[in-house]
Amino acid sequence: GTASLSIREKLQKLRMSKAIKTQSIWTMDLLNLLDQILSPQNDKEDVTNFLSDTQKRCVSLLLCSNKLGVDDSHRALRYYQRAFRTDQWRVKKLFDLARRKGLPMTRVTNMELDFVVGLVSREDVIAMVLIDNNVLSDDLLGERIISYDYGARGDSFAGHYILLCGISTEKKHLDVAKGGEHENDDSGFCFVVKNPGSPNAVDFVMPILFHRSWKANGTDNDIIFIALHDHEHGH
Repeated sequence: GTASLSIREKLQKLRMSKAIKTQSIWTMDLLNLLDQILSPQNDKEDVTNFLSDTQKRCVSLLLCSNKLGVDDSHRALRYYQRAFRTDQWRVKKLFDLARRKGLPMTRVTNMELDFVVGLVSREDVIAMVLIDNNVLSDDLLGERIISYDYGARGDSFAGHYILLCGISTEKKHLDVAKGGEHENDDSGFCFVVKNPGSPNAVDFVMPILFHRSWKANGTDNDIIFIALHDHEHGH
């Protein structure tokens, strides 16, 4: 859904690189950071406003990936090469920590797009997704998307995180999302996306383009679902 914006806005504005203390961000870094932020024991000043917005509600997380670990084959991708050995050890420790803490993680070998659509269509669910920005930004040209400097054009993989905030069936949004290449796409909806590499408050992306960028080699199909619940409904 697109109505409840406060949690999305706060997540969008998190100073992730500073908090994670690495420039080489993996999905486990983000899961660990979200868990720290949402911990009842966390009273740091930089997350006070975030927590006050959700203090009457529970936030639950779920990491889905086709590889709950570090895929050794990624060392061949230029995006990972510079710090792969260091990252491999660090991310393995984060997985071990997450398992000890009981953070919800599940291995899904081939998650269907319809499943993602069904969840992010809800007003209380968003998703943080690892995509190949070369796939996304090569399609969304001009002022609509500014490519992140995660690798040269034509590079094999350029990791990038976006937020799926919901879907839209409005014609004006579909017209923006379709552009030239997808003008014959008859999906009937598009994703509402917050992209740190875009100058726009939100972008609109057709499902076929999202699917290609999410399923690209190097992403492990990583996705973190973030859901709000009333306390009485539990986690």
